[in-house]
Amino acid sequence: VYIPRQGTSFFYEGKRISQIQGTDFAKAFFGIWLDSKTSAPKLRAELLGQGCPPPLISGAC
Repeated sequence: VYIPRQGTSFFYEGKRISQIQGTDFAKAFFGIWLDSKTSAPKLRAELLGQGCPPPLISGAC
């Protein structure tokens, strides 16, 4: 989770296990999936809610 002015926190079983200060790491880490030039465009679209809805909701895709 990225929180402005606090950094990126990692949680395991509801407990924070690590925190990295600054925005550089957050941009690089989340950019793996969210950058428009990602190597996984389908996953990016799904993470951003741009993919097809689950089949139980809609059979459109």
